[in-house]
Parts: sequence; C-alpha cells; structure tokens
Amino acid sequence: MTSTARSGVAVLLATFGFLLVMAALLLMRQPRNAAAILLTGEPTVVSISSLTPEISPPTLLSTLDVQSAPNLFLSAPPLMIPAPLVDPALPLLVGPVDVPLELHIPALNIASPVLAVGLTLTNAMASPVGMLPEDPIWQSVFWYRGGTIPGHVGTATFAGHFDDDLGRPAVFAYLSELEMGELIIVRDTRSDLDIAFVVTETITYTNEQSTDPAVLARVFGSSSVNNEELQPDQLSRLTLITCGGEWDEGSFDLRLVVYAVRVD
Repeated sequence: MTSTARSGVAVLLATFGFLLVMAALLLMRQPRNAAAILLTGEPTVVSISSLTPEISPPTLLSTLDVQSAPNLFLSAPPLMIPAPLVDPALPLLVGPVDVPLELHIPALNIASPVLAVGLTLTNAMASPVGMLPEDPIWQSVFWYRGGTIPGHVGTATFAGHFDDDLGRPAVFAYLSELEMGELIIVRDTRSDLDIAFVVTETITYTNEQSTDPAVLARVFGSSSVNNEELQPDQLSRLTLITCGGEWDEGSFDLRLVVYAVRVD
C-alpha cells in the first residue's frame, strides 16, 4: 500500500472514531426515563403505571348498600309520655288521682283535664260524679290507669259523662258527632308534648253488648278473651266511652265508643 493510501485510511478511521465518541456523549446527556417520555402514539398501561402510582377509585355507598344497612337511616322513635303517671302500687279501687294530662278534641272544642281512675266494687271502670251540678268533674275526662299510658303500644281508654245531674251537656255530650279521620290529642302538661290520634270508627253498643268479652277486650286492650290469647299489633290505640240512648232504670241504655289510632 502506498503512503498516500495509508494516509487516507488513517483519516477515515479517525473520523469514524470521532463520530462514535460524539454519539456516546449525546446518549449520556439524555434525561432519566427518556424511553418512556419519547414514546410516540397513545401511552400503554405499562408506561402510565411506570410513571404514576396506581390509585384505586373511592368506594361509593350504592343503593344496595343503603338497603343492606338500614340502621344508618332509621327515623327517630316517636316521643312518649314518661311512665309512670301514677304510683304503680296504688290499688285500682282507690278513687280518682290527678295526672298531668289534658284531652283535646278540636272538632268538638273540647279541652279537658284528665283524672286517673280505677275500678268500682262491681269491677267496672270508675266514672266519678259531681256532688254539685257546678262541680268541674262533669267536664273532666277519666283515664283508666289499669290500662296503657296514652301513646304507648296498647290501648288507652278514656271515659266522660254525657250530661250532669240537671241534664245539661257534660264533656262528651256531643261525642257522637266526631267523624272518622278527626283528631284526638292527649297533651302532657309538663312538657306540652302532644300525642295525636285519628278516629277510625265509632260504634254504639247496647248495655248487653258492652259486657261481651270481645267488646271489652277491644275497648280496654285486653290481651285475652275467654282465656284465648290475642295477637298484639304493636299499635298505639285510644278509645273514648260515654253514655247514650234513653234513661232507663237509673242509667242510659246505650254506650257510645270511639276508636282511634296514633299518628305521627
């Protein structure tokens, strides 16, 4: 090989070597993760997960979850008149006792104090009478304290006179005019808590019918009739009783009963 040829080969080798060095230097100056950043087109799942941590979406409470966890959404229980209203040890044969209740029937303009009563010696619900025609007891309402406190599960039974000794209208003189769906309110005078009931039915019984065990069980909320247990319905009920019909041998010959159930 001539000296001229050798010089040309040397120049080519030097030039090639210089290019290799420059390429190496360029590669060394590229930033980290350049392979991911320089990708073209749509990024793949692998490239995304390699740059950012995987984050799970938040868990949402679905409709099914709400139905399977009803305790989170229960409405507040109904308010109750605190028990007891009278001493539980008080015998039912003891006379009337004052209690902090009033009975209101807006449709009849009735707003009357309540007395707690027990039983007579003949095992009937007591209904005290006034000693004088002007005695306020004629305009009072009697709650049978052997039954349920108004608003609690069971039946609260109230009675009132139809007229006084002079034949003038007493507290329940116009009870027969009360219509289905109208309100009856028992008020706790200590807190002004009102327990509302709506009338569901009004029935007039003869004196003979009113002694039937099934009728008595409905009026007073008995748990059994003729030794047969009744199925409780877990409702709060109220009954109002007064006399009616004709005066016959010292008493009226009919009994008017209004049935009502609590509403909230």
